[in-house]
Parts: sequence; C-alpha cells; structure tokens
Amino acid sequence: MNVAERKRKSRERMRQDTDKWKEVQEKQRVWDEKRREKKRRESEKSREERESFREKERLRKQKQREKKKLVKVPNNNSSKLGSYKCLNTLKKAVMKTKKTLPQSPTKKQQSDSICLRKSSLSEYKKVSIIREEKLNHSEVYDSSDSE
Repeated sequence: MNVAERKRKSRERMRQDTDKWKEVQEKQRVWDEKRREKKRRESEKSREERESFREKERLRKQKQREKKKLVKVPNNNSSKLGSYKCLNTLKKAVMKTKKTLPQSPTKKQQSDSICLRKSSLSEYKKVSIIREEKLNHSEVYDSSDSE
C-alpha cells in the first residue's frame, strides 16, 4: 500500500466521522488563509526590502556556518596509514614497492628520494628514511674500517 492509498483511506474514515472532518477542513482553511496572506505581504514589499531581507538572511546563515565550523571537533580517528585500514596491508604494499626498486644502492637511494616526494603515506616515508639512515650508517662504518 503506497502513500496515496493510505491517505485516501484516512480521508474516507474522516468523512465518516463528520465532526472530525469539519475540524480538519477548518484547520485546512486557516492554513490556506495564512499562506495566502503571507504571499500577499511578500508581493507588497518593495524590491529594496526584499533584497535587504535576502542579504540579512545570507549574512545570518554565513555567520551560523562559521560558528559551526569553529565548534566542529577535529576528527582524531583519522588513520596515519592513509587509505590502508591496517598496518599489514601497508607493509604488504611497501614490500611490493621494495621488490620493484633497483638493486644498485645509488639507484635505490635516488628512487627512495623520488618516492618520498611523491608519497603521501607517512609510514612509507618513515621506512624510506630508516633505510637511508642504515645506508649512511653502514657507509660510516665501512669508512672507519679502512682507516
């Protein structure tokens, strides 16, 4: 049964109860009269009045929106993993990326710096930085052995 059928049935029931039906009709009459009166008042207003009213309303709404933005609590639940839902999927993606990197240390370092610039994942950045630190540390260690 859709809305129109339900409304039709409720009207039929109202008509059977004459007191209720008259009451509903009276309410409808009053409502229509108020609506017509409001429309009449709107048409009688001058153009300047209407524009000033619109401007006031626009400013009022804008002010309210600004208040709402200030009150809005920042979402602390946002993930540090970016679009990944769990750390394991991020690790999997990082490992796949690592496999595609070149084996040469110099080329690997260059590609890491490119990934750092392009990537928006903070975790991947951390992995790349750690790798660079390890490379730098091993270079320092190798140079101290040769001395």
